[in-house]
Amino acid sequence: DNSALTGEPVPESRRPDAEEPSQPPIEARNLAFFGTAVVKGSATCVVYATGDGTYMGTIAQKISTAHVKSTLELQIEHVIFVVSIIAVVVGLASLGVKLFLQASMVDTIHYASCALFTQVPEGLLATVTVSLMVASAEMAKRHVLVRRVDAIETLGCVSVLCADKTGTLTKGEMAVEELVIYQGEAEDSVRVIRRESGVFPAGDGVERIATLGVLSTVAQVKQVSKVGNEEAWTGSPTDVAIFRACANVIGGFGAAGALSAREENARLFEIPFTSENKWMLTVHGRREGTVFAVLKGAPERDLEFCTMHPEARVALERRLQALTYDARRVLAIAQRSIASPPPRFEGSGPNDCNVPLEDFALIGLFGIED
Repeated sequence: DNSALTGEPVPESRRPDAEEPSQPPIEARNLAFFGTAVVKGSATCVVYATGDGTYMGTIAQKISTAHVKSTLELQIEHVIFVVSIIAVVVGLASLGVKLFLQASMVDTIHYASCALFTQVPEGLLATVTVSLMVASAEMAKRHVLVRRVDAIETLGCVSVLCADKTGTLTKGEMAVEELVIYQGEAEDSVRVIRRESGVFPAGDGVERIATLGVLSTVAQVKQVSKVGNEEAWTGSPTDVAIFRACANVIGGFGAAGALSAREENARLFEIPFTSENKWMLTVHGRREGTVFAVLKGAPERDLEFCTMHPEARVALERRLQALTYDARRVLAIAQRSIASPPPRFEGSGPNDCNVPLEDFALIGLFGIED
């Protein structure tokens, strides 16, 4: 998870292969950086840099030492330079006039000093400071946080602003904003549930998709801080977003909610998500002996294994398109029972997996926002 460095919430894979010497460190696939986290897998690494020698340390060092003068600073320096030249010229001219008139030395120095120092713009600093404070207050009313007041003048000269969304306009964190519940009928088969005050309302199939969402993720709460209600999570940002939203529906993260659901539906087998499959599969066994599979992944891949009414598929695809237009990352989740499970589940994909991958029942969609 390199989001602390790049702002990208999607984890990047790592491999031990050598890279070209010209490859930038941030793009190298054989480096793990200080300040980042492992969300899946394990490796034995050789530490070759610490402290300021790390990539994070290099960034911090550049931020603390680098200073580029703003347009306002350059303009003020130019004004002061011009005024200084004028003041020196006027002072020398006054000195020359007094010497030409053969005035006393005291009067000559006094007159030349007054002519020199009266050119100093003493009110410039106060004028600039007050102007920037007024501009900063006006921008604060428009919910713009000004970190450096001298940047206001530069921002005022901007006509076009180009920004990369991920990590700059966003926090690098994901959250489930909508649940699309598939009801399995030809008409009105798709229903959208939106968050209310940070949580999804219970009822009407929400508990079912929430339970399956908890079971199909590998995210966990690593630590809960009582100060500020802060939680520390392990797992990919997508899994964490789904787990947090679903756990809140079924009773929270503890023994009365997500933990209980996972204990009652023990995970028997798992095929992790890969870029080739674009889905992950988990098989669970209930205490009474029933076994079922949960499929979670890209909607277009999940739907290949689902049995749906044609009209319902059209309605679902229409809703999927609407979520895409709203810049949502969409994942589908489906379930099927396994009446006669094999003695041992095995496989890593659709070609060698002994879990039946047909006749899944679509449960719904997760609309995730970064």
